[in-house]
Amino acid sequence: GKLPVKTDRVEFVDYTGQRKALELRVGAIQPGMRVLLVDEWIETGAQSKAAIELIENQGGVVAGVAAINIDVNDHTRPLLAKYNCEAAMPFD
Repeated sequence: GKLPVKTDRVEFVDYTGQRKALELRVGAIQPGMRVLLVDEWIETGAQSKAAIELIENQGGVVAGVAAINIDVNDHTRPLLAKYNCEAAMPFD
């Protein structure tokens, strides 16, 4: 609700249990555009999944996910299985 243009919005619950939202300007991603998603630390993947939803809903293709760390758990395994994920700190 902070951007002064029309946006797509995805709500999610973060690793602390707080409800949050990400917004992306409509038309920011062109169909077929390859996007590298960069997040600093992925605990549950909720924020990354919300960003991916915004990208894919605008027709973008997530080329990969990069982070300092990606925790491996039941929440992040689907993300790790579906996308090319790389972290500066190795994960199993």
